[in-house]
Amino acid sequence: MKPTQEELKRLFRYDPVTGQLRWRVATSNRIRAGDIAGSKSRGYIAVKVNGYSSRAHRIIWCLVKGYWPEAIDHINRDGTDNRLCNLREASQTINMQNTNLSKRNKSGVKGVSYDSTRNRWIASIGGRHIGRYHSLQEAEEARASAERDRRWGEGGRHAVL
Repeated sequence: MKPTQEELKRLFRYDPVTGQLRWRVATSNRIRAGDIAGSKSRGYIAVKVNGYSSRAHRIIWCLVKGYWPEAIDHINRDGTDNRLCNLREASQTINMQNTNLSKRNKSGVKGVSYDSTRNRWIASIGGRHIGRYHSLQEAEEARASAERDRRWGEGGRHAVL
């Protein structure tokens, strides 16, 4: 069961400047008061509290804001940077849009790919087709325009809920 904000306040001390979560109390022979909570796991800091496993940024959000969020986005895309100024509550959709360029991307532009059967560049956003273009520059401009247009949904690093 998820711990309450009161229980988290009893167990942890959070520094919003450094983003560090530290134990207030010793919970075992291995965990002493003052130790940094959690360990790195898959690009995030994972913490176990009374049998409940969570990522540190979610614990921090509940500790500071008082509730467990649906999803938390790291604005700078660094999952270990848990400074409060780098965390924002976001929908899962927006969280997924704030990702780095795929290693498989050949165009160098997020949301732009090449259709070799039609010899056109394709622009898309959030899995939705924007259009086909003769040049990479046209596709890139269309993608950037769609990202700014609310009809396509908010996303990217500067979206705020």
